[in-house]
Amino acid sequence: LSTALNKTGRPIYLDLCPHAIADGVGTEVPKGKLMYAPPKEWTLSQRRALANSLLVEYDNTWDAWIYKQTSGLIFNIDAMVQATTLSFSGPGHWNYADMLQMCAYGKGVTPGGGMTLNEYRVHYSVWSILASPLVIGADIRSLEKDHPDCLTLLKNAAIVAVSQDPAALPPRLVSQTPPLRSAEATTLTITSQTFARPLSRGRLAVLLLNRGQKTAKLSASWAELGLAVGLRVHVFDVIAQSAAGTATDSFQANVPSHDVAFVILEPEAGAPPLHRVVR
Repeated sequence: LSTALNKTGRPIYLDLCPHAIADGVGTEVPKGKLMYAPPKEWTLSQRRALANSLLVEYDNTWDAWIYKQTSGLIFNIDAMVQATTLSFSGPGHWNYADMLQMCAYGKGVTPGGGMTLNEYRVHYSVWSILASPLVIGADIRSLEKDHPDCLTLLKNAAIVAVSQDPAALPPRLVSQTPPLRSAEATTLTITSQTFARPLSRGRLAVLLLNRGQKTAKLSASWAELGLAVGLRVHVFDVIAQSAAGTATDSFQANVPSHDVAFVILEPEAGAPPLHRVVR
């Protein structure tokens, strides 16, 4: 199919839904379950030759944080972490976490009881930093009247800018509690995750995700992010779309339950690009 489309000479975006088998480790359960994800043996060159993006999910996206205890938003996040190779993300071969189930609050055609505004913010922000294509699954005709706060979220230019950053560099999981692929780390037991993505102009996007039931103080140290000890950086709050001071040696935030702190770290004037001082 990709060969035939290329022969047309027309710019056509192709997304494919590959199938793989769960290995039963970490969040890939149960063992032997069919997943919508590229087989792990596929190389980067093979993926690039197939399509512009490849679907990655344990199950379809639903309008729910958890749906029937076996799927939902956090299951889709975990599939992006474990069922694909995040470092393979790039122009012409993106990892696609499926359509955004945004702003329906359980009243749309997609199954699920709906999510809170905080949870929709998690949805949009994590898709952004993980460089998934952003495909809105909402009736935008009625959003301004029915859910203006969620429409404002969708129109957050800073979230979109991280997703569409011209450097087009891949993201990574920085840390997770419990640790990735540990026996304790199931989708329902993971309480926090930290993601990072290098951006253009030497900047670094960082997202702290609180999956727990209470507000939590989360942090990402410079050691975890690969930055030099003692380095001072400017902090830009992606959600608020405003400057948020400076940070040295770590970024910390009190993150509400089922919410994110999402920032861009920027080098000071004259300082080296942040993702060139990675150890």
